[in-house]
Amino acid sequence: MADRAKGLPVAWEGVPFILGSGGMTFGSWLAGWGWPTCFLGLVSIFVVWFFRNPARTIPTGEGTVVSPGDGVVVAIESEFEHRFLKEPALRISIFLNVFNVHINRMPIGGIVERIIY
Repeated sequence: MADRAKGLPVAWEGVPFILGSGGMTFGSWLAGWGWPTCFLGLVSIFVVWFFRNPARTIPTGEGTVVSPGDGVVVAIESEFEHRFLKEPALRISIFLNVFNVHINRMPIGGIVERIIY
């Protein structure tokens, strides 16, 4: 998922989009279409940039919690978590703009039991 593959500077989830946009750019170039090729080339560059997965140095230590992603913390709220914990919990909301890396990592040691999106 969000683990960085050795030697691959983009997220695996982005590879189909990168190949698709790159293929369209290449096809447009083969067809000799000037402006569409330039536009699709810019789209391809943006797609690669959007799915970038830079290496991170993550601090370790007992009880260490780090941000799961880039962005700005917009809310820290107490709430009753009814799906998994079924007890009060602290929710931290992070806003990612288009310039942030959209890779989320595990902020604390543990095992992911379920992913709901």
